[in-house]
Amino acid sequence: MGTSVPNWKNELSSRGQGDVKTYTLSPEELAKIVGKPIPKSHTKPLTFRAKTKTIKEEKPTMKTASKDDPKPAAPVKEVAAETPKSIAQPEEESYKPVLTKAEDEAIKYLLVGWGKQELLQEHAKSPLGWRSGTPAEALNGMSIWLLAQALIAGYTVELTPEETLIEKYADSYNVDSAYNEGWRKGVRSALNAMGKSIEGITN
Repeated sequence: MGTSVPNWKNELSSRGQGDVKTYTLSPEELAKIVGKPIPKSHTKPLTFRAKTKTIKEEKPTMKTASKDDPKPAAPVKEVAAETPKSIAQPEEESYKPVLTKAEDEAIKYLLVGWGKQELLQEHAKSPLGWRSGTPAEALNGMSIWLLAQALIAGYTVELTPEETLIEKYADSYNVDSAYNEGWRKGVRSALNAMGKSIEGITN
């Protein structure tokens, strides 16, 4: 039966919806349909969905060695960034000034009654004001910076040739021997020949 050609009069004259008839296929009819391949003449129904490109999520794949590859691909290892180690800087040795024996005795003499800060403050007030005739007079004219270094970092004592001779002469009495006695006589004779007088040796 063919489909009637649409007519606007038929559309206007229609009233409501026609009766819906249902039909159930028998088992024999279902057996003829189920399990049979879809005929080539079958076409998909129309669709109104917009065609959108689907993005396929690519999974990372590991490259496998093939027969043509000369060497198999080595696996890539993750190397963690090394934390830079702190570099220990060498400690600079503090500078120790060199003082004379008289200056050493002057500092020791004044530190008996004063502290290091008080001594430095007094010297800053009057670098040339230490009383003559006392051991402190050896500090007259010493720079404030030199005295500060000596009090903070310490100092070494450099003996004069005469002071070195006096110390060695005094040490020779620690061992009583003919050699030391002869050495002392030789020192006194040499000083007398040169016309020099050193307290503690010739006197």
